[in-house]
Amino acid sequence: MLRSLARASVPALSRAVAPTVQASRAATARPALLQLRAASSHATPHLPQQQQGADLRSAVEAELSTLRSKIAGMGGGASPDAAWFRPLSRDETAFVNMGQVPSSPGAEVLALLDLDLRPVPTTLGDGDKRKTVTGGVHVPLLAHMGHTEPAVPCYPLRDLFGARAPRVVGHIHDVLGAQVARNSTGKGEAARAELETAARDASLVAVVVPADGAFRDLAMGSALALFRLALHEGNGQEEAVL
Repeated sequence: MLRSLARASVPALSRAVAPTVQASRAATARPALLQLRAASSHATPHLPQQQQGADLRSAVEAELSTLRSKIAGMGGGASPDAAWFRPLSRDETAFVNMGQVPSSPGAEVLALLDLDLRPVPTTLGDGDKRKTVTGGVHVPLLAHMGHTEPAVPCYPLRDLFGARAPRVVGHIHDVLGAQVARNSTGKGEAARAELETAARDASLVAVVVPADGAFRDLAMGSALALFRLALHEGNGQEEAVL
């Protein structure tokens, strides 16, 4: 999923996920995104690059595990239908492949998670003159539907986590499973099966903030951990060779 976007030379999608970019958008950032970016500015202790990357990956896994536990043990305080990770349908995925983030009624989309772990083809066609000009992991920034300003990062888990990616995808499915169990309570087997199918088949998952409720920011920790990892890894980009 999103392999064409990950190789795209469109400027909007090849901008780095970096503090300077985020600062330039702070004036127009959506509320939860603004909170997320402000929190990411806290200084971290100096560590060797490799160790820091490993720690950041572990932090993401820990946040996902914590999120699953919180959802599984949640009582009142949030709508029975509240979702913090929302699997995207095939139609919604098609919009993402065109560089647009589908709207999520009653919720704010913080990020997208690309669960596709298939290798990216590396052979360029004869007419393709693109080449990689900077190192690092490319994290596309996508615009909300109806807007043009890139604002939502789409994290390619395969590239960010390497050999650990299948385990991270497993954590995400655990979160989705906890949500399905909660959202389907008292709704019958058919409703539960529908939710389970959507969670199982999704190749893209949106990290969202529900419109209200005491636990609306429950997924912020996971989004922030991913954001910090992306900053550490850098954002590879490709440009046309003139």
